[in-house]
Amino acid sequence: MTDSATEHFRTALHGVGVTPATPFTEDLAAVDLDGLRRNIEFLVEAGATLLYPCGNTGEVAALSLDEWTDVVRVTV
Repeated sequence: MTDSATEHFRTALHGVGVTPATPFTEDLAAVDLDGLRRNIEFLVEAGATLLYPCGNTGEVAALSLDEWTDVVRVTV
């Protein structure tokens, strides 16, 4: 990677990064998208500048492609 590309990524990825856990409904049958929205709003209001949906919290292996897409869409 060139020095300018490295600097670009350092600038773009500067801040507080969070991998939010994906919430599920109480019966674990579906992703709780309303709960996810509330979590994301809370994190952004608390100062998070980078969000990594379906990141490294483990539940991504249990998500279907549609659920994964919904989580990313809601987070963005």
